[in-house]
Amino acid sequence: GQPIIGHVSMITDMAISPDDRYLLTSDRDEKVRVTRLANTDSAYAFCLGHTQFVSTLHIPSFAGHLLLSGGGDGYLMVWDYANARAV
Repeated sequence: GQPIIGHVSMITDMAISPDDRYLLTSDRDEKVRVTRLANTDSAYAFCLGHTQFVSTLHIPSFAGHLLLSGGGDGYLMVWDYANARAV
């Protein structure tokens, strides 16, 4: 298969957007990577705001345009992932 994106450490979680356009991944750094599935050569954007590792990603069924992320800093963040902005 084709490599998806470069992570420097173990991927901790992943999610695919309901419209199958975006792959969202996290690893042991503080970033959530947003990758367009049409172009997996590099990350499209990063959701930045956590101060420690991100361990959990979730797209709620009632709001498929949003992403929830949580991790080692104890915060639950809500993102408009297509625009890489905290909500």
